[in-house]
Amino acid sequence: MPRLRILASNNEKGKQMTEDIKPKTGQLLKAHRMRATFNQKELAEKIGYTANYISNTETGERKGSSIYLATFAKTLHLTISQKAQLLDSVLN
Repeated sequence: MPRLRILASNNEKGKQMTEDIKPKTGQLLKAHRMRATFNQKELAEKIGYTANYISNTETGERKGSSIYLATFAKTLHLTISQKAQLLDSVLN
């Protein structure tokens, strides 16, 4: 499963280190939406949610409902692997 890589400064030696972190649900939702070339308003119209709801799920201010996540995945034609990654981000 893909992981995000972040750079962290190592103060002792002045070298850069990388650390694996799991992408958060909102980050995944935004990445999938952008890959599908939708802006928030366009996706909102397509799936029947408000652009504000989409924005809030992407920023983590709101946890997307299971119906929203299923609709999102179906509309954007996510692969099984992408759905599994999204589900993993929700559960962990």
